[in-house]
Amino acid sequence: MLGNTIRDLRKERGWNQGQLAVRAEVHENYVWGVENGLRNVSAINLLYFASAFGVHPSELWRGFKAADLKRLPEKSAARLRAKKTAARER
Repeated sequence: MLGNTIRDLRKERGWNQGQLAVRAEVHENYVWGVENGLRNVSAINLLYFASAFGVHPSELWRGFKAADLKRLPEKSAARLRAKKTAARER
């Protein structure tokens, strides 16, 4: 969703994650995490990303559908289970 849009906009501009990070004034690892759905985006960082791309913040939500909300808890639960399993294996 949001991460996919950020990745698409970044690639449309021919930027790598480091270049976007500099423009958005965030860390490169944060960009990676957002694009891969592992990091949440605060309102201020949403504005930073929009500013970096030169778009209105609402443009970052393009393609988002209300039906996508139903999958969010399922994805979050799966991510949490994976983290717990990885922690046990250490």
